[in-house]
Amino acid sequence: MSVRSVALATLAAVAFAVGLRPGPFGLLTVLASALLAAALAAARTRRAATFATFLAALGPGTVAAIPLAPLAPLAVLPVAATYAATFALAGAAAGPARPGAGLSPGRTGRFLATWAALEGLLALEVGAWVGRPGLSLPYLTLGAGLADTPWRAVGALAGPRGTTLAVLGGGFALAHLAQAVRARRPRTIGTAALPLAALAATPLLAAAVPNDAPPSDAPPGDASPADAAHLAVRLVQHAPREAELAAARFDASIAQGHAAALRRATLAPEADGSAPTDRLVVWPEGILPRPLADLGSPPAHLPSGVDVVFGAGRRVEGGVANAALAWRDGRLTVLADKRRTVPFGEPDLVRGEPRPPTRLHGADVAVLSCWEVAFPEAAREAARAGADALIVLANDAYAAGGPVTALHMRQARLRAAEVGLPVVFVQATGPSGAFDAAGDGLVRLPAGVPAWRDAQVPLGGRATPFRATGDAPWTASLAVLAGGLLARGRPGKGGEA
Repeated sequence: MSVRSVALATLAAVAFAVGLRPGPFGLLTVLASALLAAALAAARTRRAATFATFLAALGPGTVAAIPLAPLAPLAVLPVAATYAATFALAGAAAGPARPGAGLSPGRTGRFLATWAALEGLLALEVGAWVGRPGLSLPYLTLGAGLADTPWRAVGALAGPRGTTLAVLGGGFALAHLAQAVRARRPRTIGTAALPLAALAATPLLAAAVPNDAPPSDAPPGDASPADAAHLAVRLVQHAPREAELAAARFDASIAQGHAAALRRATLAPEADGSAPTDRLVVWPEGILPRPLADLGSPPAHLPSGVDVVFGAGRRVEGGVANAALAWRDGRLTVLADKRRTVPFGEPDLVRGEPRPPTRLHGADVAVLSCWEVAFPEAAREAARAGADALIVLANDAYAAGGPVTALHMRQARLRAAEVGLPVVFVQATGPSGAFDAAGDGLVRLPAGVPAWRDAQVPLGGRATPFRATGDAPWTASLAVLAGGLLARGRPGKGGEA
């Protein structure tokens, strides 16, 4: 087994792990993909190619497993290994390098085509086959590292799997370019530079997506009126500790303290000294220590004269559902019951049914709870149902202090860019934030402290290709790309032979 191949794969794993964590280093994922390609090029046997790609993919695999670590530590290694196995199988399909061939177009085509097929299988709702659609984990796209860069716009064009294709394709193109420069092959240099140029131009292409367009299949007349161009919201987080949330079930004073903190922030005067009666106030998920037995008897701490969206348990037929609720006009209404529950964390909750967006403050608003925002299909479904904005309620107190909370908010930012809708993300312990339809930040609340912020969220959205067609564009593009590369890689065609 080549020492060089293992060393390059190790560097790729480290670069992936750094680039996929929250922060400004997301473009490292493209460099990591180039290192992965170089490790594959240095592999002289199929076993070496398989091991090198598995080792490199342990970097993103560990990031994918981070949210499970506090809930099920023993599941971390199997999840990371399962994720890395898809790359290992793609590496095995790519095969060993022929003497002097290095990274040929044929090997690149086989790797990308095999990875895409396996990714498609993993993205299936396996749990739905056994009646539990919340079982299957959301895939971690390598493109998630692009969330804090202008290149998150790839998601608007081709969705979450398209971002991974862009990162992998860009990295492999970079590796081909470096190989062509060393070999002094001008024609190959130009060919390898084209995908990199296309990736660089993606933010400009996405900027051309029209603004203020209604969802692709929304009924006529459902677009927001011109005088409702913005939704005024107040984001409120109370930063409880996990131990406090557990104790609140038995100690009424702790529960009352949390309620008082939320109420004070809700009723705090605006900058001009006026009361926030014209704003939609958003609280986090799971703010009540016990499930509501009757919507007709709302908690006493809910403020009068203010509309509030929040998350709490409620008793339903068959058990307890994790609900998103609206408090308005002195009464509680159910906006949605959580359909995708957290593995290992919410095994006994009753799953909800699809609900249409709700009209709140002149906008059609869809609400997702916590884990649901990690599934691109959930946001796309809401957008196609006519939503003007998404609200995401979360409570990551179980993992406060680690990277989970920032990773969670980054998912909300990606969904905004992908489906072209503004997203308001409120998380109990922070960070919380609001994003416009391009995924640009409007306001942000820091992690670990009680805080509130007002925001004017622009409505209208962007009719993104991903919202309209799902994964079809990237699937078709990949089929053409892989087919062309495989054809070039046949003996006698200037490829591996």
